[in-house]
Amino acid sequence: TASRPRAGFVSSIAFDPVNQSVVYAVYSSLKGAATQAHVYRSSDGGQSWLPFDGVGTGALPDTPSWRLLVNPRDNRTLYLATDLGLMVSNDGGTTWGHDDGLPSVVMEDLAFDTRDANNLFAFTYGRGAYRTALPGAPLCSYNVSPLNLTAGPEGGTYPISVSAGAGCAWSAVPVGTSVVPQSPATGVSNGTAFVSFPPNLQNGASISGAISIAGKTVKVSQAAPTFINRANDSSDQPTALTIPSLFRFTARTLTSAAGDPVHSCTTSADFGTAWWSVTPAVSGFLNAAVRGDRLDVFGNSGIVLTAYAQADRTKELGCVTVPRDNVASTLATLRIPVTAGTAYILEVSATAVEGLNANYNLILSMGNADAAVTINPLVTSISPGSQTQFTASVTGPDNKAVRWSISPTVGSISQSGIYTAPATVGASTDVTITATSFADATRKATAKLTIAPTSNSIVFTAAGVVNGATFKGGGVAPGEIITVFGAGFGASSLTGLSVGSDGKVATVSGGTSILFDGVPAPMVYAVSGQLAAVVPYSVAGKSTSQVQIAYNGALSSAVAVPIATAAPGFFTANSSGAGQLAMFNQDYSLNNSANPAARGSIVLLYGTGEGQTDPPGVDGQVNNAVFPKPVLPVRVTIGGVDAQVAYFGAAPGFVAGVFQANVVVPANAPTGASVSIQVSLGTNTSPNGTTIAVK
Repeated sequence: TASRPRAGFVSSIAFDPVNQSVVYAVYSSLKGAATQAHVYRSSDGGQSWLPFDGVGTGALPDTPSWRLLVNPRDNRTLYLATDLGLMVSNDGGTTWGHDDGLPSVVMEDLAFDTRDANNLFAFTYGRGAYRTALPGAPLCSYNVSPLNLTAGPEGGTYPISVSAGAGCAWSAVPVGTSVVPQSPATGVSNGTAFVSFPPNLQNGASISGAISIAGKTVKVSQAAPTFINRANDSSDQPTALTIPSLFRFTARTLTSAAGDPVHSCTTSADFGTAWWSVTPAVSGFLNAAVRGDRLDVFGNSGIVLTAYAQADRTKELGCVTVPRDNVASTLATLRIPVTAGTAYILEVSATAVEGLNANYNLILSMGNADAAVTINPLVTSISPGSQTQFTASVTGPDNKAVRWSISPTVGSISQSGIYTAPATVGASTDVTITATSFADATRKATAKLTIAPTSNSIVFTAAGVVNGATFKGGGVAPGEIITVFGAGFGASSLTGLSVGSDGKVATVSGGTSILFDGVPAPMVYAVSGQLAAVVPYSVAGKSTSQVQIAYNGALSSAVAVPIATAAPGFFTANSSGAGQLAMFNQDYSLNNSANPAARGSIVLLYGTGEGQTDPPGVDGQVNNAVFPKPVLPVRVTIGGVDAQVAYFGAAPGFVAGVFQANVVVPANAPTGASVSIQVSLGTNTSPNGTTIAVK
């Protein structure tokens, strides 16, 4: 308060998007003296203020002012909502003028449509909202298809294609209808809006309305359900249904039979069963839902929905129940995988005898699998004030968008998954990052982020990051096993790798981890001042990576390390990177000067640094089912003579990043105890000095 510009009501504060030290404060209070103003500007983050109402004919009127916005395209352009309409300054507040393109009415708020500020929205007191395109915004035209959308009574989610120019924002909003667009219901440039129709359970009534998308009206309608008795209470003669279906029937006529099965979700055969058979025309997922409406009072009648394979009715495919109550109606819903041409049985029953005094609503449709959300990276650390990108993948529904959230609310995360850490933290702080599917809010994935105070005691250089086989530096490749030398990390005794419950090599060893652009690398070992890890495959395509080492909650400063497409090298018998290879002859005996390989025989070689693979490498994956091969061409020479490569790919049983090469020793290769051998991946060749024994 010591630096408040003046007494009065502060209606808004705005920061310059280009220079965060520049702050604007807006007052709605009328001036109490000629020296007072409605707009003040600070160039030092609020420590001192100067009036910026302008003078003379370019001055602001003495009227309540409410919201100020700074145009991110041109930070000298300011927009101010006042009781006399919209005021605009094109020189940072030195002079002001009235925007005559908008009415002179009380304007209480302003907003930009996107971060790029293509449009300005003005919200008035009782006179509606206005939109105007801003200078520099792209000229936008939109095409929306279809413009008429009709759904069956069973409901579902339908896509609407939106075509728009680069940078053109759009949104979808309902107009007088219960049919709503799925979130996020917005986009920039080309995209898809998804419209959700809930099941129409209004007896005999259709639904109609509209969705407004980018100013285009999409008419939506949904057919009414039917009320018919389409149930058989004998499991031997189930009523055949088509997909999709939605109908309502009475439960009062349903009976039980001695052979009715016990349901897994209630441990009872329950009461008054109804049976149907369905034979899907296509493979996919069958959505079955039932709602039981009480006829005595409002509420759920108490219902059980069970699915079986018709070929084996003792095989329950799913069971779900809604208890008997007098609260809001609830659907009992099952989603089961089905095969085209195969028959399935659906059974509905009541949880109590009195539950048969009800009407049932049955809904059948084909749909997608349940949403499954994955997030990457799963674990990472960053330093205060820095950013890292999280990505989410959604399988199942057509809507692949997610909502990002954090807990606790330390730092912030954008709609695109970019997390920004606070400038300072008092101690190492863990934040849970959550990605929630917009298509199904019950489906989500989480990641753990640690904000670790930067430690000057953890030190290493790019020169200390070397190939784990050759101990040569100069750059690392995706999937390469590396050794890092430095100080301030690693316990006094060596800690090796461990495999997590997911079957992958863990990213922490002895409290030590190493991160490439925030992505933790699978750890091979750590000891005081030295570690070995596998470079994440996410560095592929980059020229450099910002590398940090974390140890016991502290994080090093970032070191820029060059990225190569490949950095091949063989493992050697003495682990020095030179001399005799660690390898096998064709009979799986060790190759050495006393046991050389014969010309024409196959030798087994091991190394790292092959680069990206096909299929793409998976960080920490143990090679035991899929054995990826390098995307770059491979060449092996023995004694300078090209050797036939019988196999070159992932080494079975080792972590992804270790390659195995099965090579035929050329018939004209030199013989001796130390015959040179090299491998090339593309234009990248392993260092000189590695040898094998040939006879």
